[in-house]
Amino acid sequence: MSQTAQLAQLLSARRTLSGIFEDRTELWSEVGVAPAAGSHSFAWTRSPVPNGGEIFERLPRSVKSLVLIGMGGATSSTEAYACVLPTTRRLHVLNSTSPESLADFFSKPPAPDAHYVIASKSGTTLETLSIAKAVFEHVDSANAFTAITDPSDSQLRSWAAQNQIKTYCSDPYVPGRFSALSNLALIPTAMLGIDIAKIHAVREEFSRLMTTECETTDQLRTLAAELARASVTRGARLEIRTALQTLPFARWLEQLSAESLGKCGLGVLPVITTIDGPRQRDGEKQIEIDIVIKESHFGIRYSESDLTRNLMADIFLKWQCVITLVGYLIGIDPYNQPEVERAKRFGIASAGQNQAVHDKVPTSPYRYVLDMKSDQAIGRVKDFFSRLQNSLRPHDYVALLAYVNPTRDNEAELEKLALLLKSRFQLHQNLVVYSFGPQYLHSTGQFHKSVAKAALMSTCHAMLRDIRRQKTQAEPDEGVKNDRIELEGSGHFLFIEAEERCDFEVVGCPYTFAFVVREQARLDAQYLALADRFAGTSPSLIKLSGDTESSLHRLRAALHGVEWIV
Repeated sequence: MSQTAQLAQLLSARRTLSGIFEDRTELWSEVGVAPAAGSHSFAWTRSPVPNGGEIFERLPRSVKSLVLIGMGGATSSTEAYACVLPTTRRLHVLNSTSPESLADFFSKPPAPDAHYVIASKSGTTLETLSIAKAVFEHVDSANAFTAITDPSDSQLRSWAAQNQIKTYCSDPYVPGRFSALSNLALIPTAMLGIDIAKIHAVREEFSRLMTTECETTDQLRTLAAELARASVTRGARLEIRTALQTLPFARWLEQLSAESLGKCGLGVLPVITTIDGPRQRDGEKQIEIDIVIKESHFGIRYSESDLTRNLMADIFLKWQCVITLVGYLIGIDPYNQPEVERAKRFGIASAGQNQAVHDKVPTSPYRYVLDMKSDQAIGRVKDFFSRLQNSLRPHDYVALLAYVNPTRDNEAELEKLALLLKSRFQLHQNLVVYSFGPQYLHSTGQFHKSVAKAALMSTCHAMLRDIRRQKTQAEPDEGVKNDRIELEGSGHFLFIEAEERCDFEVVGCPYTFAFVVREQARLDAQYLALADRFAGTSPSLIKLSGDTESSLHRLRAALHGVEWIV
């Protein structure tokens, strides 16, 4: 019997899938895990579904567009629904502190047909609060705003009450990335005109199905077993290939897997590529998902019809089940995000000081700075990327972390740059991924910051330990000791900043958005530079001109002149 089959059989014998929907939280004690949510860890399976029709009708008929303000899991599920299902209202998401991303709103009068939804589970997210306050001051109408946050006291809840903004409660026990079937995602989804009336019935039927032995339960257990193997195998990856229109769904899955499983040096690196063009058949949108372990591929594919036949809720449930099962198998809590929370507190505390504090920081966290505005930039590109290539080891990866305006054009240039670097770093088959800041701080940032402590596996994980032992028999320096699984490769982080062509004050604070976005990049680079997992791979900085797209194109063109190691 294969290792995947053995792990799937273990999940079947312990009735883990039915246990999730029967709220048997003692499942975690079987594997030595104490989830942060305790007895509420499976709350995502039973959150009340709001009355979508009533929510839609509460907005004036004159409202034609919805502006969703939020970060990470607070907005990703709604974006995923909206990218494939028909909507009555247009959706625009504000999730960047780059001043250029806000310029369209502040350079013209408020749109009379727009409604603004502020979504923040904690109610303390700096980016969400800063953007919300700035937009509110510009619009100056409480009736044009709705807030969604946890019922506990928070900065967002207090500010919304002070300004008489209608506020809905999110489920305090459901993490943002697991909120696809709860208020945090469903309220703005209903406001868009998407029919959510059937979601409760879909979840009830799905729950019933999980208590049976059928093709679906077999598929979920097999998928979880493959992903668990990938999470403890060096060089494994989760490849997500998507049509451009369904990119939001891919981003949701990227966050769900990276933030839930990227702990203790475990987890699997998600890699997203777009496949618009000749690979699409008859214009149909496609999402292809592969788990790659060495030469082994395990894949599934969703077509446009799969995503639009009222099956989005079903797909969300399947993946949330899979990620929960993987957490069970590898012995981690899939519902917490410890490094994200630590870095978030660190960042908020620092960015909340006077802007002059920034100038008092004595040392830069960046090991190397490449200024593309310099006359010598092209010549320095060769030195910069030759050094980077020479520093790469097997299983290391490179992350392009861009604190720039997240436009489609800028994203296209970033993806082209990532693909070019990946093709050049062939010696050790190093992967290259890209993300926009500050969104990734609330998403893949957990994987990047995963604490450098080998995960202690309990006795029920003997099969996973065997996988690791079999792999390391030929690597005597990396053997498994004391039932511990060794760390994955290191990340090499290239922070990308652009010269801001405009700026705006953050309401009630002695600093501007340009300062905030620079400070967020610096603080995250500092956090990564201090992390023991990345000793010797301190972050570097690439400084672009104000025209981000052209500057990235210039950088990519310069790379063609680099002498690469092959």
